[in-house]
Amino acid sequence: GGLFALADPFVAVVFGPNWTAVAPILKILAWVGMLQSIGTTMGTIYLVTGNPGVALRVTLIAAPILIGGIAIGLVWGINGVAIGYAIASLSLFYYTAIKAFHFIDLRLPEFHKTLLRPSISTLAMVILLVILTPQLKLMTPLYQLLIGSMSGLAAYVCISTILNRAQMMSLFKIISNLK
Repeated sequence: GGLFALADPFVAVVFGPNWTAVAPILKILAWVGMLQSIGTTMGTIYLVTGNPGVALRVTLIAAPILIGGIAIGLVWGINGVAIGYAIASLSLFYYTAIKAFHFIDLRLPEFHKTLLRPSISTLAMVILLVILTPQLKLMTPLYQLLIGSMSGLAAYVCISTILNRAQMMSLFKIISNLK
């Protein structure tokens, strides 16, 4: 979510001013990345539950859909490719999740309930950054990125601490034990 909101200064700082056209693509792929960070666990579920054949079948179904999304998007250029890939990924996400959840007796409403509070925290952070970012336009991209990152992190931690108190306290305890 933070990468979506800070894509413009991120691209300017990391890749340079000649790469500004990459920012809209990065904004699309940032959302895909959030899905994929969760979706990558589906393959592990297939394997640890002794269902590698299902993993293979899902991959054989997913590959042509992803390639098709990319191919259809080619008509509209690089942004179309990113959008085609995003749509294909979203459609596959629920297919693979439902298949995997069957093996661990997890229902989709429980899954959504688990993600609700972190999703609200992320959305609140994105809204804050979307409001804050135009206020930083007079600063260099580096300062926009630094201030935006720190503000986004602080907002996410504060909101998560309110909404996910038990989980955040557990995380803070783990971090303090690392010292």
